[in-house]
Amino acid sequence: TDMFHAISMKELEEIRALGYKQPIALVPNGIDVPNVEHKIFEEATRKIAFFGRIHTTKAVDSLVEAWGNVCAKFPNWSLEIAGPDCGAVPQLKRIIQERNIPRVSFVGELHGIDKYKFLASADLYVLPSLTENFGITIAEALACGTPVIASRGCPWDRLEAKGCGWWIDIGVDALTAQLEQVLGK
Repeated sequence: TDMFHAISMKELEEIRALGYKQPIALVPNGIDVPNVEHKIFEEATRKIAFFGRIHTTKAVDSLVEAWGNVCAKFPNWSLEIAGPDCGAVPQLKRIIQERNIPRVSFVGELHGIDKYKFLASADLYVLPSLTENFGITIAEALACGTPVIASRGCPWDRLEAKGCGWWIDIGVDALTAQLEQVLGK
């Protein structure tokens, strides 16, 4: 191989850690976002969104747990989870039922314009992943004008510096604290 293509600094560092010396082109993924209508702020109904594979690696359980910790304080907010079930939905529904967590809905898979309408209709997008090499859904949410909370498992350390989101530690405690801060604004 003459050259490698990395889509994030994290991926570039992982290639170097494997001992490869070839040049590496750092070129993030691009996205084409269709023109979608952005949500008009409505105090009465606010939405936290998750979009992606519903898999243990995405740590959606941490999001559900954190939502369960703060939902009583924010009755005008709801959590909507969209994406294909990769085996994690039964566990999530069990957590919701056992803790009696209100205002959580599963939207199912979304594609094309429906995906962007979903992201644009949200007041906040959360990706609590344990690991991501890029996290294209973060770019898609931002392109739709939706601020993002991303875990440090995602290579999006510039969210706060650019004023478009928050980059937090992995786990329920950090996510609970950040949700309290963001939803309380």
